[in-house]
Amino acid sequence: GRQTLEVAAEMADSVEVAAISALNNIELLTEQARQTGAKYVCIGEGYKDSGSIKSQIPAGVKLFSGTEGLCELAALPDIDLVVFAIFGSAGLRPLVSAITAGHDVAFASKEALVAGGSLVMNLVREKGISLLPIDSEHNSVFRCLYGRTPDEVRSVILTATGGPFKGMSRERLESVTLEDTLNHPVWSMGKRITVNSATMFNKALEIIEAHHLFGLDENAISVLIHPQAVVHGFIELADGTLLAHLSQPDMKYPIRHCLSFPDEPVSPFSIDPAKLALLEFQQPDETVFTPLQLGRRAVAEDWTFAVALNAVNEVLVDSFLCGEIQLLAVMDGLRHAAERFHIYKGRPHTIEDIIALDAEARVNAPVAQAQRGN
Repeated sequence: GRQTLEVAAEMADSVEVAAISALNNIELLTEQARQTGAKYVCIGEGYKDSGSIKSQIPAGVKLFSGTEGLCELAALPDIDLVVFAIFGSAGLRPLVSAITAGHDVAFASKEALVAGGSLVMNLVREKGISLLPIDSEHNSVFRCLYGRTPDEVRSVILTATGGPFKGMSRERLESVTLEDTLNHPVWSMGKRITVNSATMFNKALEIIEAHHLFGLDENAISVLIHPQAVVHGFIELADGTLLAHLSQPDMKYPIRHCLSFPDEPVSPFSIDPAKLALLEFQQPDETVFTPLQLGRRAVAEDWTFAVALNAVNEVLVDSFLCGEIQLLAVMDGLRHAAERFHIYKGRPHTIEDIIALDAEARVNAPVAQAQRGN
């Protein structure tokens, strides 16, 4: 969100910020409202009645709160683009609200697309809107694919830095700490996303996301470890050649692309091939980083597998961040998490189905079960 506002300020001649939201950072939200001139703001449930935010927001700014407020914000009239970066499946309702309103969406909320799956993509096609990926990997693949027909493309390769534990064995992972896990070698991200990077669950989500975005099956989507984070994605053409998209590891590249689309962005950034360090690529060890196998399986399985997998991961990651379990327990808990959730299997899913299954999976996550047992 902060980087999007920075890019919007750099593009002030063509971009106007109409509305902004935050979960609970009232001081930053109100300051951003003053800086951008946004006329609508939304804060998390329970904060709207805070005297602090009411006294700080500029005069004339309309205040919303909670999920319903986000849905209203996302569907505001006279909006051209909604930039969507809500962590977790909690973003599904606002995402559907934005698409239903006919707004183009630039999104970095892979969990919402993983949970929404074909429901979201069918709605995108029905409304004829653009769903633009901000995540660097999918944005790079999107740019390589743009204008190409499906029969020209054989496969997609997503890259990953490998996180702080690249190349580690399972035995070494037994002793890693929270501090070790949050020390990402390349990207500065929120804690939950950084943990997902360490377990490579983020890549499991990205495999599912690529399936929905690009219409590829699980056998046509692979992951390569690339520590330098300069090549963000490849596409393999039908003739066996590869196209790669390169940039420095800075999220302002894909953000600027999405804010400019369908025009090509103009920016002060550049990349000098002569100054690039040696670029390394290697296969990830899926016997250690088992979430990758689960992501591929989720593409082939019924939609219930992906919804349950994502929900259980959120519970496990929160428990790890609270110091209740070790990092390996996050990955091990996921290996069996989605097996039991077949009550909705085979049914066309609605938002209500997704929310019900998400809630059921959270209650029955390994950590939640252990807490009930105690």
